[in-house]
Parts: sequence; C-alpha cells; structure tokens
Amino acid sequence: MNVQTRRALPQGPILGIETSCDETAAAILGADGSVLANVVASQHAVHERFGGVVPELASRAHIEMIERVVLAAVGEGHVAWDSLVGIAVTQGPGLAGALIVGLNYAKSLAYMLGLPLVGVSHLEAHIASAWLEDPKFPPSCIVLVVSGGHTHLYRRDAEEISHLLGCTRDDAAGEAFDKGAQMLGLGFPGGPALDRLAQTGKSVSFARKAPIIFGLLLSVSIVGANYTNDTAMIIFFLALAFFGAGMALISWVFVSILSPKHLIGLTGGVFNFMGNLASIVVPIAIGYLAKDGDFRPALAFIGILGFIGACSYIFIVGKIERVK
Repeated sequence: MNVQTRRALPQGPILGIETSCDETAAAILGADGSVLANVVASQHAVHERFGGVVPELASRAHIEMIERVVLAAVGEGHVAWDSLVGIAVTQGPGLAGALIVGLNYAKSLAYMLGLPLVGVSHLEAHIASAWLEDPKFPPSCIVLVVSGGHTHLYRRDAEEISHLLGCTRDDAAGEAFDKGAQMLGLGFPGGPALDRLAQTGKSVSFARKAPIIFGLLLSVSIVGANYTNDTAMIIFFLALAFFGAGMALISWVFVSILSPKHLIGLTGGVFNFMGNLASIVVPIAIGYLAKDGDFRPALAFIGILGFIGACSYIFIVGKIERVK
C-alpha cells in the first residue's frame, strides 16, 4: 500500500491480513498509524518434523486459522466491524496456495462489509514496518529487505516510493538457517535456535592458548635436573622440559594458522623466536648460570622468561580471539 493509496482511503481503522508463508496474521491499524492489535498464529508445530515449510500443509493451516485470527485481532483492537474503513491483504510475493487463502478471505469479507480492498506487496510491507516501529525514522533512506527468497536493496525517497537498486536470486535465508540447524540437530525453526546457541556459546580462545601456557611452564622444569644426581631423574626432567617446549611450539603453529591474516607474520616470528629459545638457549643458559651451585641467577633468568611469556600472551596470543 503506497502513500497515494493510503490518502485515498477514509480515515479510520484498517484490518490487515497476512498469509504469505507459514504464519497466519491479522492486525488492526489505527487512523493515526498506531498498531491497535496484532495476532499471529504460528505453524512451527506443523512443519517441524519436515525441517522446513511444506506449502500444501501451510495452506491447510491457514484455512483452519484465518477466521479465528481475524476475530481475535478485531477483539483485541476493540473495534467494531462497522468502524473499519478498509481491508489490506498480502497479494504477493509468497507461497501461491497460502496467498490464495488470505486473498479470498479478504475479498469475501470486504464484499460482505462493503469496504475497499487493497492488495499489499509483502516486500513493501516489510519496508513500511520500519515506520510503524519508529514514525520519526527519515523517509528518505536505503533499505535492505531479506525475506523468503528475496534479497533486495531499495532507495526510498521522500514520497515513500521504493526504487529497486538491485537484488539476488538466492534461496531463502531462513531456509539456510533451517538446513544448518537441522544438520546440528537443533530443530525447527532454525533461525531462533541458532541465535540462542550463538548467545550462549563460549569462546574457544583459551582452549587454544592453554597448551602454549602449559607447555612453557613444563619447559622450565629442566631446572629440576640441577637438584638431583639420579640419572633417571635428570633424564625425566630433560624429557619433560623438551616435551613442554614441543607442545608450546606446536600450539604456536596452530595459533599462527588460525590467526587473522594481518597477524600471521607477527605470530610466525614469535613462534620461531620461542622455538629457538626453548630448544637451545634456555637449557644452555640455565645450566651455565647454575654451574657453581648458586641457583639465584638461574631463577632470575627463569623469571625473565616468564615475564616474556606473559607479555607474549597478553599482547599477542590474547589478541587472537577468532578468525574474522
């Protein structure tokens, strides 16, 4: 319903009917543009076991629900039938069988009440809903509509006329969510299920950082070899230290692969630095510092390494949350 059509109708409440897909809806719009009533009957239970909307079942459900939904909207809006000044109904785009139900019901009702009937574009209705939500929203704007199999970009002028700038031939965005949710076993409809899952999910960033931190801690266990003369224990401490170093190195490789592209060079450089430090410099340096039996210099060196590792975690690893 464009601005010219609205101006041609008398001032007063209008009944709107929508049956373009899998929801039977009716609303009462007041003379001032306010929504007096909005009643929606969902068909989720009908289509859930199929993982998507079945057109024939949708049409049958509309036939069963449309009269009850319209009566509920009229009651909720506290309007009398003879106070209505017109009826608006979705004429497309949408499922053919579902649209026929709403159109025929609206035609019969308009004929019986002697009211004008206006066919409404489903896509135009999506655009108009922005001003129902916020009447002060600027009338001249760019509008993106993603509805069913339609992804359209419009330029809307000050006269409330929409000019199509471009569109795609994509399948319905909602069906993509439904299919994805079905693969994950989340049920139908997929959009709300995936949205809830996204809000309750936890970041995996710590899971990627933990092996690096644990590996670096194990690598300094080589200092324990200076406290024993048992050959088996010395070998144990050396093996544990080099195992930790290896774990840290491998973790850095994965962090480098999974990090954003602009950080790959930085993480790669740190990876090489840590590899050389853990595999060669650290054991030699600790052994040299503790050769006279005084472990204080070796402990100070280990503390410096810990500080470097902490800075590496805070300023580098901590910045890598997920691939954008």
